[in-house]
Order: sequence, then structure tokens, then C-alpha cells
Amino acid sequence: MKLIQKTLIVLILLLYINCQNLGLEEKKKDNTSILALAALTTSQNTSNTIGSTNNTSSTSRTKQQVLEDYNTYYLGSNVTSSNLGWTGSTSGCNAGTVSSDADSKVAMRINYFRRQTGLPDLITIDSSVQSKAQEAALIMLANNTLTHTPTSTMTCYTSGGAEAAGKSNLAFGTQASGSVTAYIQDSGSNNAAVGHRRWLLYSKLDRVGHGSTTSPNAIWVIGYSKGNTLNLPEFVSWPPKGFVPNTLAFARWSFSIPNQSANFSNATITMTNSTGANITLTREPISNGYGDNTVVWIPSGISTTNTTDVTYRVNITGVTIETTTKDYTYDVTLFKP
Repeated sequence: MKLIQKTLIVLILLLYINCQNLGLEEKKKDNTSILALAALTTSQNTSNTIGSTNNTSSTSRTKQQVLEDYNTYYLGSNVTSSNLGWTGSTSGCNAGTVSSDADSKVAMRINYFRRQTGLPDLITIDSSVQSKAQEAALIMLANNTLTHTPTSTMTCYTSGGAEAAGKSNLAFGTQASGSVTAYIQDSGSNNAAVGHRRWLLYSKLDRVGHGSTTSPNAIWVIGYSKGNTLNLPEFVSWPPKGFVPNTLAFARWSFSIPNQSANFSNATITMTNSTGANITLTREPISNGYGDNTVVWIPSGISTTNTTDVTYRVNITGVTIETTTKDYTYDVTLFKP
């Protein structure tokens, strides 16, 4: 089964958690993104929609197994406008609901991405915040904007929607599971830290809230940090170690150490192709505060359209974890699904 990759032209809003600064600040830098600072909040306690329970990552699977996972769980989690089932409308400010199938497929897609990295893939949908997440998505649609701090003067404003907006990844131009892919891609000049990706691949994440209209989307990520941290991978990268569908190899590459306060300030990143030739790369500024500490870079000349497999080697040296300095090497093999 084939999937043609298309550039996701969406507006995505990055929620930045800074535990040292509990104030709120909003900065609009261009027409693709708004960055915000928000306070860390407490966890929710209820959930319902169960994701996949296969904890085998792509780092230890054959190409065929990775392909089957892609076809079954990535392509299988697609949500169309018809099966989204949104019952709301900006007319009358009705936030409505989405289908249980849409919720399940949002969890399925998040779990798909987590599984590829070796993270636990048991993310569930928290039903207790669904109405608020729907209200947040409706506010964005009714006002044709994205903001973590909706004001009471905005069309279709509710206090619940405002709360959800302050605790969620927000996207405009996609819905449901399509937004999950947009968050993992994290394109745009304001998303150098890949914060959306990092929240969905956060090692302690155990569930999310979900709200969607036919365009704006809200995935509540703040306060969900009770995930099992006993069986975590050595590192979390995107694209991950091992075989990876080339349709999901996005421009920005990232690397983190789960459940550790890793320091990448003095780390050096190099990449080579299958012939050993060096890959030119641009490193993004270090920006902590989004899930696990992460280093991000943009390699040039990566082939994502080849019909044959292409392997790249990543070397990261000088990563400091407490008083220890560690080095990491791994291979990423891109293939056409």
C-alpha cells in the first residue's frame, strides 16, 4: 500500500512549559506559528480509549515488520472528514463531539509514532477533558486563529475552552490523526525546538485529551506525566534507529534521553551516508522545557524519494547526563513503503 507524502501546510501552535517562569506570554512571529509560555499543571485522572499494546520498537524489527506496522497502524489510523463525525458548528457556538473512531485513531497514531522509537505505546484518550478540548478547537475555528490564551471577547469563548487551549498542542489546517503527524513533523520557522513532537514523544506521557473540528485541532498534553518509566529505550530519536518509512522522515531530526536531564550544550553531531561521506547539517539552538531535553538538527541532502533503501549513520558525542559524558551512534535506514 502506497502513501504519497505531501507537505503539511498547517498552522501549529507550540506550548512551551517553563517551570522557572509561571507567567503567560504570547509572541506572534509570523503567519505560521505562535509561541507561548505556560504554567505546568496537575495531571488528570481518567481515560478510556486504549491504544496499541505492541511495545516492540523499529530498532529491533525487520523491514517487513516495520512496513506491516506502517500499513496497519499508521495508514490504518487515517481519519477522513466523514468518519471524524464532528457534530458541532460555529453557528450557535456548538462545540459538538467527534466519533469514538476518531478518538481511537488519534491514540493509535500517537502510539504508532511512540512505538517506532521504543517508547511505551499505551497512550489513551482522557474522556474527562473532551468537552473542553472540543471547545478549544471551536474557539480557534470561530476566530480563524490560534492562541493559548483566548480572551472572553472572542467568538465562542468558554472558560473550559480557554483552559484546554492553555494546555494543548494546537493545529489549524488538519484534524484528528492528521494533526498528530503535523505535530511530529513540526515544520515552520517557529518550531525549531520541535516542541509538539517532544510532547507526543515525552517519556512520561500516559494519556492525552483530544478535540477536533473539521480544521483546528487540540491535543491536551500538559499534566499527563504518570507513564511507566521502567522500560524506556536508551534514547528517543526521530527519525528513529532502524528501518523508517521515508514518507515519515521529516526535515528536522531530533534526539533525546528519556527521563533524564541530559545536557546537549557541548554535544557534537555528525552524520554520514552509506558511502561514508559526511552529511552537512545545521544544528538548531538548544531549547529545554518541552518534555525531555532534546537536541535538534537539519541534515541536508537526505533522500526521501528513493525506491531503494538509504542508510544514514548518526554520531552524537559529548552528551552530559549528571556527571557522566556519553556518546551515541545509530543507523537510520529509510525505505519506500
